[in-house]
Amino acid sequence: MMDRNRFYIGTYCLADYARDEAHIKDLKDCGIDFIANLQNDRECLDTLDKFGVKAMLAGVTKRFDAPSYEQEKALDEFCDHPAVLGFDIGDEPGAGDFAAYSKLAKTVKRKWPEKLPYLNLYPSYGQLASLSKEEALRQLGTKDFCEYIDKFTKTVDTDYICYDHYMYSNDVETAISDLYTVSKACKNTGRDMWIVLQVNSHVPDRWISENQLRFQAGSALCFGAKLITWACWTKGWWHNQVLDSNGEKTRQYERLKTVNHELKAVSEIFMPMKHIETIMLKKGGKTDVGKCLDLAADADMIVGRFLSDKNESLLISNASDPWDNAPGVNTLTFSVDHPVQVFVNGKKVAPCVCCSKYSVEIPTCGFAVVTGE
Repeated sequence: MMDRNRFYIGTYCLADYARDEAHIKDLKDCGIDFIANLQNDRECLDTLDKFGVKAMLAGVTKRFDAPSYEQEKALDEFCDHPAVLGFDIGDEPGAGDFAAYSKLAKTVKRKWPEKLPYLNLYPSYGQLASLSKEEALRQLGTKDFCEYIDKFTKTVDTDYICYDHYMYSNDVETAISDLYTVSKACKNTGRDMWIVLQVNSHVPDRWISENQLRFQAGSALCFGAKLITWACWTKGWWHNQVLDSNGEKTRQYERLKTVNHELKAVSEIFMPMKHIETIMLKKGGKTDVGKCLDLAADADMIVGRFLSDKNESLLISNASDPWDNAPGVNTLTFSVDHPVQVFVNGKKVAPCVCCSKYSVEIPTCGFAVVTGE
């Protein structure tokens, strides 16, 4: 059973050479909670379970119609395995396929109610950022991304919306726009927002920096994302994964480990929060966000407003340099009428207080949580 009060971090692609105990321990140590799209491999599932890692099984359901007798036997064979979190029923369907996926999701929930039917959607640019707008819309099967997401919510009965967006293979502005679209749909339909981000790169000579990993995750959290999946752990698509073709750690391992543990450090605070709104605070601008007054920054910031049972909170992402070209530190100031605690990149810090105003320093691409004590 999936604990929806827990912040999960997943990854795609676990090659055969990365399924022994040493590699799975490394996976767990990196902060990974589940493998998406894992083929039905009992030995691997046993090893995952030993280290407390889960799996979304793939390859045991048809792409469209309800599972056949043979496939249901395969599902029955693995459904009771403690490492199986759910069944990966598809990836990036067009809107014309939503009705079929709805049928498949209902079949999984009816026959295996403790397992999640996991389905991931397109971003606004379709399968590849290099596609023309017309080709991307042909893949989506709708007039635009908003209609694509709206049609999904009206057709497929899930309590989440999961989609991928690889901003460093496309552009940051489109990524932020998609976050607005999906978070709005989640808020309107009472669903959780899940997102697939990139740890690898679409060109061989580019490596995604630690700051770029942090900005992807932090900006997603500002819009209320409750689950993050990283692509890819081993070779699946593109280049510069976490493990190379020999199963050796690349530079991405420690980078991803650092960011994952920062996310986990604030997850207990973040998960009970309800996302209310997200705004873009431009450099030199000033605004009020809920009970947080005179909010100002010396750089562009993404500001998410959240409510929980005890207090009102903010989650801020430093958007001054999302491509990580010139790392630095920027300052956010604000006024509130109650004491707050602040976490920057997962670590609790003491904000500066002067003339009834708080001041918080946030590094390039970093994220901060501001919440009542």
